[in-house]
Amino acid sequence: MASPAETTVNQSAALAPHPARPIVEYHPPAWLHRDLESRSLVDISPSEIVSRHSAAWPGLHVETVQVMRHTPFEYSFRAPCHLLLAPELGERYDGETFVEGLPRSTLRDFTRKLTFVPAGHDFRGWQRPRAVPRTTYFYIDPRGPLADPALRFSEIEFKPRLFFYDSDLWETALKLKWGRAPPFGARPPLRTARCWWRTRARCPGNMPRRSSSC
Repeated sequence: MASPAETTVNQSAALAPHPARPIVEYHPPAWLHRDLESRSLVDISPSEIVSRHSAAWPGLHVETVQVMRHTPFEYSFRAPCHLLLAPELGERYDGETFVEGLPRSTLRDFTRKLTFVPAGHDFRGWQRPRAVPRTTYFYIDPRGPLADPALRFSEIEFKPRLFFYDSDLWETALKLKWGRAPPFGARPPLRTARCWWRTRARCPGNMPRRSSSC
């Protein structure tokens, strides 16, 4: 029969909290480090005609680009991240926009028309602006903390979309934009970002990738 002292020790051991599971540290890829705040992933030429303001958090880099002159320019992008473009002002006399997997577009007025470029896809174009463009770019790590693991985003093959309007996505983009530079290093609206992710995952045409064994 156990002594009272042994019983007390056993009870204390049973009530002691279990060791906490180690939290897996998130290591952002090179393209998403904070030093990218000084250089854009979307290349715009000539570069001297634009003003850039950006911020970065784990899994998300946000950049607002304002063109300063009515000067023809070109742009291009290809990276291992998803890109959402939200133009608050986009009007051109002439120009062309291309997203890999879609027909080219010469749309003249694309104000508030969203564009989604999946990771690894080519995006490029040129324009002679009628109004000086102002666009916010959202670079999203497909495997970063913004992606809800339960939805298995890394297994989804996202489809490109060019110049489309979605009121929910637009409102979400605005919330993310205005949350891009909070004071004192506050976190961005992660719940808002995750809602955007879930919406994108459920868009028609976005399908899970098939494994090579299928």
